[in-house]
Amino acid sequence: SKERTMIFYFSGVGNSAWVACKLATMLNDRVMSIAEEIRTDMEYALRPDEQVGFVFPVYGWEPPKIVMDFVRRMTLKQQPEYLYFVCTCGDDTGKTADVFMSALSAKGWKCHASYSILMPDTYVCLPGFDIDDEDELKRKNDNAAARVKFIGEELSHRVVMDKHGCFEGAFPKVKTYVLGGLFRKFLMSPKPFHATD
Repeated sequence: SKERTMIFYFSGVGNSAWVACKLATMLNDRVMSIAEEIRTDMEYALRPDEQVGFVFPVYGWEPPKIVMDFVRRMTLKQQPEYLYFVCTCGDDTGKTADVFMSALSAKGWKCHASYSILMPDTYVCLPGFDIDDEDELKRKNDNAAARVKFIGEELSHRVVMDKHGCFEGAFPKVKTYVLGGLFRKFLMSPKPFHATD
């Protein structure tokens, strides 16, 4: 049968790729890697009634730069009838939903549903940040599997939310707009890294 959704995903360590693939299996959808798609013309034709999804991690309490660049530059030849996003995070999302939804609005697209999924913490670049211990890891993975199943059910019924379904946590504005800015400036550059054969 035909795919019902085009899922665009970006994943750093694999958490978001896992979520995108699980949802795709549940919903009979196709997944498309933003890291690969951003090298193309980024023009997409939707089938009638096809929905559009985005799955990505939260970086410094906002969407990754590559995801924002992709959304700003991509073209959908039809207005999406149903559009959603799912973000993965180690703790909370801050104002990620607001940042992402304003980028969608700038394209004239409405976001119908949004979700966050708590997954194993992968950020280790500052004191006080560490990967989860074994018990926490198992708990998060079990909960994430149940959460993905719940999200898949909601998306299959095209649930429309009044407000976003992301867990912002405490002081979300400070985290996204103040701390996030410092993260982007000092702690999230790819410059120290290079690829070898």
